[in-house]
Amino acid sequence: GVRGASGIDWDDLQAAADAWSLEQLQGLEPGQGNPETGILLKAAADQIYSSPARAQAAQDECPFGFIFLIATQVLAAGMRLTGAFDPWARNLDRIFTELPFWGISGSLWPTYQMMAMF
Repeated sequence: GVRGASGIDWDDLQAAADAWSLEQLQGLEPGQGNPETGILLKAAADQIYSSPARAQAAQDECPFGFIFLIATQVLAAGMRLTGAFDPWARNLDRIFTELPFWGISGSLWPTYQMMAMF
């Protein structure tokens, strides 16, 4: 798959994102479905957010994949009482204002499916 300075294989990550979001929209409970998809998404987010340079590289390499990963962080923060929801949501809002909605919806990333889970 496509791999750059971020170290992310965007093709594999997109396949995992599609599978994971489909499982979530089906209402599967934790432990149901393929656990590997969630693990891959978490590992990619951890890798990207480990340094500002990696986050910038990821945003440059695949802006729509980067938006999807931010949406996963917003969803995760919204489901827990960590206090991290507002910063992640502000980041997502900022990025949504920078990219046209038709580009986001026309990309192959399930970002809007993720947002439907709120």
